Amino acid sequence: MLDDLKAWETSPPADVPRLLVVSTDTPDANRAMGLQATVVLDEDFATGRAFGVAGTPSAILVDAAGRIHSDFVVGALAVLVLAGAWTEHPVT
Repeated sequence: MLDDLKAWETSPPADVPRLLVVSTDTPDANRAMGLQATVVLDEDFATGRAFGVAGTPSAILVDAAGRIHSDFVVGALAVLVLAGAWTEHPVT
């Protein structure tokens, strides 16, 4: 999935959402991923619990005003589809 997200960041389709990563990993591990997106740390998974998320990766669309515009999705393929990053190739 990481390679797919990096490719998406490099040349995103028109009108796709910006990516914000909420991670429970260490700062060094997040930097090592090499994503351009903003990464915020949530060591206790409080954000996931607040939204009732049971797994990772997961995603939801939120607009600039903080309004939710999708259901939560769980799994690499579902996240890529929601982000508009799915391009008919296998998830890596």
